[in-house]
Amino acid sequence: MLHSTNQQDSHPKNSNEALGTYRMPRLLSPTHVRKFLLESAKRERAHKFTRVSKETLEHLESSMRAKCLDLVKRAPSKGVTL
Repeated sequence: MLHSTNQQDSHPKNSNEALGTYRMPRLLSPTHVRKFLLESAKRERAHKFTRVSKETLEHLESSMRAKCLDLVKRAPSKGVTL
């Protein structure tokens, strides 16, 4: 009996994996963040903002990662819940 091997599993799924790098998944939804920022700006500011820059979204994503890592580092070494 011949067994076929699924060779697709051994191939990189994207170019980042082929290069040996790993792209972290997003913690924040850019669509939801953009919507929240523009709605907040409409309520809080007289100027009408209509766009959110890629740099702003990257800054917020980076800040969220840093906050999460800080929380993990500060958690007591007892219990099972962060």
